[in-house]
Amino acid sequence: WVGYSTNIGWIMASITRRDFLKILAMVPLSPLVHASPEVRLQTRKIYLRTVLIAGFQYYDGYDIFDQLVVGDELELRRQPDNPYDDKAIEVYTRDGHKLGYIPRIANPIPAALADQNIAIGAEISGLRSPDEYYKPIKMQLYMIILAEAPDAI
Repeated sequence: WVGYSTNIGWIMASITRRDFLKILAMVPLSPLVHASPEVRLQTRKIYLRTVLIAGFQYYDGYDIFDQLVVGDELELRRQPDNPYDDKAIEVYTRDGHKLGYIPRIANPIPAALADQNIAIGAEISGLRSPDEYYKPIKMQLYMIILAEAPDAI
């Protein structure tokens, strides 16, 4: 893996659902899905989980794989009318190329956050050869929250 960190997986495996919800309740949240660059500079990310993109082989991934870089931001689009998964979230590049979906096993919490207009995002955290691996792209999911102004304390 390029850019893979085992620490993230260990941290996410060690947090309980109750602890996650306690942390979530303490965080001031704001919907910033399509925020301007100025607003994005005033935000920070709360990392939720690292997952592999599902369905990569069915969409644009192979055609643009060489253009992808670890750290690239991805666009997430909630798809509640999906006939196979009512919690589906599509994954796109910033240029509008569909890469696949958040895996079904990992999408209940991000879908619940998105349904409450809580901004979520993702970035590429690892790349493997698509010729050798079925799911070659790893991404980190995160919530987007407003950063505190330095003089607000």
